[in-house]
Amino acid sequence: MQKNYYSPMLRGMPFYRFAFGVLALLATISAMVILGGCATSQGAGSLANSIGLVNSVSLANSGADSTQSIEAFLESNGFSRIQTNEPIIHYSAESWKASLLNTIAQAKKSVFVLVFLANRNEFNAEIYDALIAKAAEGVPVYFLFDATSYERIFHNPKWNDEIVAPSEVFRGTKVKWAEFNPLRLERIAALPWLLVRDHRKIVMVDGETIYAGGYNLNIYSFAPLDQNGNEDAMVEIQSPDAGRALAPSLAETWNQFSVESLNLEDIAPAVATGAGGSIGATAAASPEASAGSQTASMDSTTSQDTPLACPPNANKGAVNAWLGNQVIGETRSIEALYRAIFDYAQEEVWLVQAFAMPTETIMQMVKQALQRGIQVNIMLSDDQISPAMDKAVHYTVLPLLEAGAHVFIYKSAGNALLHYKLAMMDRKIVALGSPNFNYRSVRLSNEIVFVFDNERTIGVVSQNLSELQKRARPVSIEEAQKWRGFSYFMSYLLSVPGG
Repeated sequence: MQKNYYSPMLRGMPFYRFAFGVLALLATISAMVILGGCATSQGAGSLANSIGLVNSVSLANSGADSTQSIEAFLESNGFSRIQTNEPIIHYSAESWKASLLNTIAQAKKSVFVLVFLANRNEFNAEIYDALIAKAAEGVPVYFLFDATSYERIFHNPKWNDEIVAPSEVFRGTKVKWAEFNPLRLERIAALPWLLVRDHRKIVMVDGETIYAGGYNLNIYSFAPLDQNGNEDAMVEIQSPDAGRALAPSLAETWNQFSVESLNLEDIAPAVATGAGGSIGATAAASPEASAGSQTASMDSTTSQDTPLACPPNANKGAVNAWLGNQVIGETRSIEALYRAIFDYAQEEVWLVQAFAMPTETIMQMVKQALQRGIQVNIMLSDDQISPAMDKAVHYTVLPLLEAGAHVFIYKSAGNALLHYKLAMMDRKIVALGSPNFNYRSVRLSNEIVFVFDNERTIGVVSQNLSELQKRARPVSIEEAQKWRGFSYFMSYLLSVPGG
């Protein structure tokens, strides 16, 4: 098995790694210029459209309309209205792992996994083993991971060295796997298309049980909090509607990068049983998963456990939700999401974002909300994945504070990254998924997000946010001014293509 791996393009070649970074930066700057820079939220010119970096159509509406609800605005900009059970929100890797293992064991038709970062390690090996076992039973298992999985940023000395890429894990098994947009030296001519990454984190089982959120299937997501793990969230729903909405995109992405074709029927729900399908009839999360997601202690430094998932009986009853599935070149769901959150807010906006590096377009949304008297709160993470990323995120804090936003920095009980991605408006609308609050998620990454407006889900999210606030401190303008030096600026600039 391969250990301490790097990308086939980047492995053991510092010069090429540096050269690729420079080329990626130049390509990003060129793309931003072509697109009219970060200062516009409208469609790009014909040259930008030809390279497929953004959708050729602009947002259906530029902002709030007193005659249109926020739900209608989202639907007019590519969001799918779905019916689902009340979601279970897993705030710990252990809770999600227990539920996922139970769901994989019960799979009858298919398992489709799409993640940004993936590797098998001592903390998540059971999941990879379960996928291999399920494929051996004859149930088709598809595993699609972004090629950036091969690049490791750091290694904690407490980790076991056996950290293995999916391409090695699944070799010789019946699991079908593929890489999204492979990074190879021979593909360097594909810039700027190589900048487009698939940042979605999705597991879909039998077309109806769907997990989506911030958790990857790599060591950072599953390591204990005091060993550079992540604090994060994963949404679990039972929804044939969502399965039907997602299946075409997943099949198309798979077929683009796999030599083995996938038919839509292979992963979509078997039959449509009316509006929303048979919600609640599919398997619920295991009792162990539900219990672990509620009772674990947030203050623990030796486990991922965090409280406040929806109750075990949350699968009873159906609610409306909205699914945003951004595919670069086709949809602009994430820009529409942020515009909806800021433009329709009446009181306050909360964002929990590790990699918040707002562009000029996003800053305009923030400023317009602040000018209307909306309180804008943004929570960042104290422990970043690298010193460079720490500087990049800190560099953008001062403009937010000067505009009137409130910025907080969260410090975990261990040295964990707060990787959770949350947007909440007036405690009436909550969005959970994969997107960051930056240029990459808006323009260069495929992303997924669920939007909920039901009381129970908003209550759970609000309660968890209150717990996070206990470990967060406000940032002053004086402190943020210290983060505007040259090294901070360069870190920010280099992070634009990869942040």
